[in-house]
Amino acid sequence: MVPARNNMFLVCVTVGLVFLASKYRNNVLRSVKHLYKNIKNRDGSKDTDNTAKCDKHDTDNNNNNEDNDNKENKLILDEIILADSPEKCDYAVQRIRCDLSDGVLGFDCEWVKEGPVSLLQLATHNGVVALFRIGKIGYIPPKLKELLASKHILKVGISSFEDGHKIVKDYGCRVNGTVDLRTLAENFNLPSRKSLAAMCLEYLNIEMDKIIEVRCGDWDASTLTDEQVAYAACDALASVIVYHKIMQKEKEKYTLWQRVGIYLYNILSSDINVRIHGVPARTVDTRYKNL
Repeated sequence: MVPARNNMFLVCVTVGLVFLASKYRNNVLRSVKHLYKNIKNRDGSKDTDNTAKCDKHDTDNNNNNEDNDNKENKLILDEIILADSPEKCDYAVQRIRCDLSDGVLGFDCEWVKEGPVSLLQLATHNGVVALFRIGKIGYIPPKLKELLASKHILKVGISSFEDGHKIVKDYGCRVNGTVDLRTLAENFNLPSRKSLAAMCLEYLNIEMDKIIEVRCGDWDASTLTDEQVAYAACDALASVIVYHKIMQKEKEKYTLWQRVGIYLYNILSSDINVRIHGVPARTVDTRYKNL
């Protein structure tokens, strides 16, 4: 009896709903149409929003791609350490070593006329730059001397051997592992230019501002100007970035299997710099042996 009662109840409810629907048919149809329009408009707005979001996403992607392309052609300084005391020199060397992931440093020097080296610049590829005011300190602290003497850490730049030789003459500190970017490019049969500014234009598409008043300024001054600090830091950083760009262009010339063959050749080489850094033999200057 219970199922029969339930069925009868459902029949009564159904009949009642049909009756209401027939009596208020116009109202029901109007409500259904209104509901349909709302749903349609809402879905349309969602589609529009999604389309807008997609367009915005595509635009953002395009902008990001452009930013990435531009980022590759910028000198991004992460930190500049101005070391004008032995304690600051020790900190700067420690900071450089912590950020030295590839064993390559941008290297440059500044001095006034025929005087001793006033400023020594070292930069990592990640944008940490240390400016050592060795002229103001009067000597090269032991930890910095150890870093410069390391044969396993390349010091890359323009006329890097000559800069290192001057440090030897002025302070009695040997600078090992110097690489002239022009020699590196020539050994890879890539374009080589005379100056760092020209190399930056060739490999980074960057025009460096070489302001003569800054370049020939007083590097022995008690306090360096902001322009001098920026100039010195950019020179060292540009050197290490150009180095990596040259190495990248060299790799792009070969197929994957050719790269594997070159890698195997390098690790079997008797030249330690060929094994560690993959630079051609006789690229790292060894003229200090004759000094």
